[in-house]
Amino acid sequence: MLDPPLPPTAVLPATPVGGGPAATPMGLPLIDLHRHLEGSFRPETVAELTEHHRLDGPREVDAARRLIQVPGQVATLVDYLRGNDHAVRALADLPACARVAAEAVEDAAAEGLAYLELRFSPLFMARPHGPVAAEVVAAVVDGAGAAERATGLRTTSSG
Repeated sequence: MLDPPLPPTAVLPATPVGGGPAATPMGLPLIDLHRHLEGSFRPETVAELTEHHRLDGPREVDAARRLIQVPGQVATLVDYLRGNDHAVRALADLPACARVAAEAVEDAAAEGLAYLELRFSPLFMARPHGPVAAEVVAAVVDGAGAAERATGLRTTSSG
């Protein structure tokens, strides 16, 4: 007999399976089919890139965290997306785009995921400092690919 359905607000805890990828309580591999890269930046990285490129924005990790992470519910989608806007301002060059993609894959691997689909908007990421969207795509694919090889986490990107 199948377990009763979970309420919509239930959170399934990830449990390690034999030191490998995490799994759902039903033993299925833990996967993420739609992780937004722009919402996955590390606050430490945003602060470092802002400082390195002498950009307007948070240069302290706690300040970056307050700007880019949503601590709870917000009134509107625009309020929620404001954090992504602050985060992409730190992408002053293509190596920064590759770095945040690699870190997103590394973080997903550390969470125990077996598969990651990384979604991103090249136009949104290019907007603050003007790289060509195709170059952003190439940088993200390179960064994610390097982290995939390093971690073993199977990853695809959609941008």
